[in-house]
Amino acid sequence: MTRDPFLPPEGPPAPPPEVQPRPEPGGTLATEDVRKRHRRAATKYRRPMNTPLIIWFFAFVGAGCLFLLFTKGIKGLMNLRLDREAARAFERATAKPTQWRGVQQGESVLIDMELSPRDARVFVDGQPANSNPVMLPKANQTHDIVVVAPGFVERAVKVTANKPAKISVKLEKQAP
Repeated sequence: MTRDPFLPPEGPPAPPPEVQPRPEPGGTLATEDVRKRHRRAATKYRRPMNTPLIIWFFAFVGAGCLFLLFTKGIKGLMNLRLDREAARAFERATAKPTQWRGVQQGESVLIDMELSPRDARVFVDGQPANSNPVMLPKANQTHDIVVVAPGFVERAVKVTANKPAKISVKLEKQAP
């Protein structure tokens, strides 16, 4: 009968192979003395020296803010009476309603238009207007202003350019 090659061999076990120490990187074995001499010491980090500078910086900034607040506060207390009188004078001056007048440019008059919708186009005497307000020559002549917008019914307004005017034009939506 033949022996099974996968069975362990018969007889006493073989002695284990000798364990060799692993070589150090670089291929040399270092003794314990060499290892102790070349061991790196732990890195000690110093505390940054700018910390006191930052504290002093914020202390000076805070002291400056307090100084300004204190001096402005004292000045405000001293001028409190004057401020009340100035406020009363301002209220008296603004009690009258403000009256706005149109700007006249020599022999021209400004016609200011409030348009709804805002994207409406304006034609003055058949020519597209360059801007709003429109500047027209000062005369007793009547001008045709036509306002057009997509999806809205166009509207025509007659204006006499003898003085500045403000007109409001609101377009109606077209029926579907």
